[in-house]
Amino acid sequence: MKLKSVIFSILLFVPLKFAAFPAFDYSSSRSPEVPVTDLPDVDLTDIKNIPDLYFECQIAHMAENAVIPVFYNPLVREYIEIYLMGRKKQIPELSRLSVKYFPLFEDRLKNSNLPEELKYIPVIESGLNPLALSPSGAFGLWQFKAETGRAFGLVVDETSDERSDPDKSTQAACDYLNYLNTIFGNWQLSLLAYHAGPTTVKNAIIKAGGKTSFNEIAGFLPLATQRYLPAYIAVMYVLNNYKNHI
Repeated sequence: MKLKSVIFSILLFVPLKFAAFPAFDYSSSRSPEVPVTDLPDVDLTDIKNIPDLYFECQIAHMAENAVIPVFYNPLVREYIEIYLMGRKKQIPELSRLSVKYFPLFEDRLKNSNLPEELKYIPVIESGLNPLALSPSGAFGLWQFKAETGRAFGLVVDETSDERSDPDKSTQAACDYLNYLNTIFGNWQLSLLAYHAGPTTVKNAIIKAGGKTSFNEIAGFLPLATQRYLPAYIAVMYVLNNYKNHI
């Protein structure tokens, strides 16, 4: 296992400045409703001093074409800053790898009638590294654990591990995502279940009294899972806009 693969996973879900960051109050978050504006006086290279309004506008623009609802809140900003500041040197490599892998992801997602923006999952799961191995044993671009990989058609044994095969693992991920969305009928919940497992999300719904919105169940999810959607939205923003911040 490469140390950088482990570090990637740790840095993704533990913000650089907040190793013991308290759970965010999602009840105060909102989907951006402000009009998209250019805000011409904003210095986009000075990440810390970019007004929240700028990011709200840009993510509102992203939301116009997104099947999966996206939003802006302090954790989304935190992850935007992690990528554009703490991991600035890695973004061009992620962009290069996205050119390599996104056409494959887009093709399989389209053939499976899935939202195209699910292609960003492997960016936060593995850093688009087909040999990424997490401390929990998840492996490959889509970070399948062995039992889940086998359940969705991948060979995982002593002689072969198809979790590292970009083509086969992507098809397995499409099948798994379809399965999760059949259970929840909600793409935000399905993404949370991809990260934490469907049982964890079901238990959070029960603890929330049957409520099913992300805001209502977030406080009953593990901390890393609470941060999953903000990280996902931040990755979408950064890969599409990082050149504006150079």
